[in-house]
Amino acid sequence: MSGIAGMIHLDGRPADRALIESMTASLAFRGPDGQHVWTGASVALGHTLLKTTFEAESERQPASLYGQGTDRLGMDRQAIDGQVWITADARIDAREDLARELELPQSALARPDYELILHAYALWGEACVDHLLGDFAFAIWDAPSRKLFCARDHFGIKPFFYAHHGGTLVFSNTLNCIRLHPAVSDRLNELAIGDFLLFDANQDTATTIFADIRRLPAAHVLVATVNGVSTRRYWSLPEDEPIRYRRTRDYVEGFRSLLETATADRLRTARVAVTMSGGLDSPAVAAFARKVSPGTALHAHTLVYDWLIPDEERHFAGLVAESLGMSIVFTPLDGDRPYARVENFGIPEPWNQPLLPDFHHRIAAKTPVILTGYGADPLLSVSPLMSWAAVQAIPPVHTALNFARYMWDFRTLPQFRLRSTLQHLLGRQSEPRVDLPGWLNADFVRRCRLDERAVTYRRTALTNQLRPLARRSLCAVTWPAAFEAEDAACLDAAVEHRHPFFDLRLVRYLMAIPELPFSMDKYLLRLALRGMVPEPVRTRPKTLLQGDPLRTAFKQHGLGLTQPIQPRARLNDFVNPNAIPVLTSTAAAEQLWVDLRVATLNCWLQYQEKPNAWKR
Repeated sequence: MSGIAGMIHLDGRPADRALIESMTASLAFRGPDGQHVWTGASVALGHTLLKTTFEAESERQPASLYGQGTDRLGMDRQAIDGQVWITADARIDAREDLARELELPQSALARPDYELILHAYALWGEACVDHLLGDFAFAIWDAPSRKLFCARDHFGIKPFFYAHHGGTLVFSNTLNCIRLHPAVSDRLNELAIGDFLLFDANQDTATTIFADIRRLPAAHVLVATVNGVSTRRYWSLPEDEPIRYRRTRDYVEGFRSLLETATADRLRTARVAVTMSGGLDSPAVAAFARKVSPGTALHAHTLVYDWLIPDEERHFAGLVAESLGMSIVFTPLDGDRPYARVENFGIPEPWNQPLLPDFHHRIAAKTPVILTGYGADPLLSVSPLMSWAAVQAIPPVHTALNFARYMWDFRTLPQFRLRSTLQHLLGRQSEPRVDLPGWLNADFVRRCRLDERAVTYRRTALTNQLRPLARRSLCAVTWPAAFEAEDAACLDAAVEHRHPFFDLRLVRYLMAIPELPFSMDKYLLRLALRGMVPEPVRTRPKTLLQGDPLRTAFKQHGLGLTQPIQPRARLNDFVNPNAIPVLTSTAAAEQLWVDLRVATLNCWLQYQEKPNAWKR
C-alpha cells in the first residue's frame, strides 16, 4: 500500500512544509518507490509510492490532472488544472467501464488510477464515489471550493485515519503518522480499550485506541471546509432482487465469470503471491489467477505445522501448486515463540495474535501484491440462522434436484442446522448471556458502562432479509479490523493484500442467488472448480485445526504458565492488579484467548512507553 498524508488549516494559516515532509518520510516503509510532497496556501499533501500495477510505473503523487500544464489526455478539463490535487492509495476496478462513463479516450487506461479518480471528481464532484469500484483511500484538495474531500472504499480494505484539532485537520492511512503532529496527544480512548478486552476489537468503527485520532469507517466520505468537518455514509450493501435461473450451470457460469473479472482486476502486475491454504478459497483464487493471466508469475506461501499439531496443509496446498505450475514456500510455525515479534515494531493498535508469522518480507522481496481467499466464508456458507425471506426464496423442485446432485457429487448429506433455523423463525432466540471477565477493573467497568456495552454488541439483530448473517458479517467491524491487521503498518513490509471475493460485483451476485443449496459446504465453489484444482482438494471437507497450536506453543516455551503477567503501570487502569490471570495451557481454549487480551494489551502498553519507539 502506498502511503498518504496531509493536513489542512481550516482557519487559513500557512501549511507547515517541514512537518508534512517529516510525516511523509515516516511512510517510507509503505512506499519505497517514490516520496513527494506538495503544499498550497493552507494545505499540505504527502505521498510515498508502492508500484503495484503496470500503470503505476508513470505515477507521481501528490498530483493534479495536468500538473505540468499539459493536457495529457486531450480533454477539455482545464478548470481543475493545478487547482484540484490528490493523494491516494487506490486500485480502481472496472476501469474500462469507468472510462466509458467519463467519455475518456482509450489512452486513459494507460494512466494511473488516481487520474481516473480525479476525472470522476471533475465530472461528478462528491458523487464520484458512487461510480468507483475497487480498494481506495484518498484525499482531494479542491482549491476553488476550499474543500478537502476524502473517501474510503466500500469494505474498508484501505485504512484512513484523521484528527481534527482546533482549526487543523490531519489525515493519513497510517495511524502512527498522525501521531507525529504536535497537536495530537497520546491520550487513550478507554471505550476502545474496553472493546478490545471484551471483543478483541474496537466496536466503534469511527474511533481508534487514541482519543484524538478517528477512523473513517468503510463506505464513508469526509468533507472539511471552513465550516467544519463532517462525515457521511455513501453506500450500504443493497437488497437486490433475487437472481433465479432454471439450470444449475447458469449459476456456475455467472459465478465463474464474476470471479474471473474480480481476479483479473486485482492482477495488473507481472508477479503475484497467493497466501494459500489447502482448503478451497485461496486455491480457487490461485486457479482463476492462472486462468485469466497465464503469463503472470504466481507463487504461493503457505503456513504449516510440521510437528506441533497434526496438519495436512503442506500436502493439499502442494497439490494445488503443482497442478497450477506455481512455486510454493512453506513457512513452519512450530518454533514460533508467542509474542516474539510484538516488540520488534510499533503495532498501531493492540492485536490479539500472539503468534505473528514473519514471512511477508520474503514475499515483498519478490512482489508487493498478495492475493487472498478472504470473503468466501461469509458468502459461500449457509447461515446457521436463516431468515423467512430465504426460506420463501427456495424453489422446492429446483432445490430438491440440487440437493440430490449435491449428495451424488460428494456422497454425503449437506450440513444444515435445522434446529437453529426453526428457533430463529419462531423468534425464540435467547438474550445473550454476558459474563464480564473477572480481571476487569471495577472502576473501569463502571465509568465506561462495559456491562451495557457487552450486551449491546453481543445481541444478534437479524433482519428478515436474504442472507442475514452474511450481510451482518460483511458490514461488521470484523473485516476492516482483519484488513488493518494485515496492513503494512502492522506487518512492517511493503505489501498490499487483494481480496477477489470482496469484489462488489461478486458480492452482490452471491447475495442474490439462492442460499440453498449453493452455499451448502461451498457447493457453488466446488462446482466452479471442477477441472481447475486437484479432485482431493475440490472434494475435501472443511477441516478445522486438529489441535490448539497456541496452547501447545505456550506449553513448549513455558511462557506465563507459572507466573502472572507483569503489568505495566497503565494496565492497572483497566485490569485489577490483584486478579491478573495466569496463562495456563490447561485452560479452556476460549478462556485462554480471553485472558490473552490482558497480555496483548500489556505488551502494547509496554511498547508505547519506549520513547519514540513507534516512530519509523
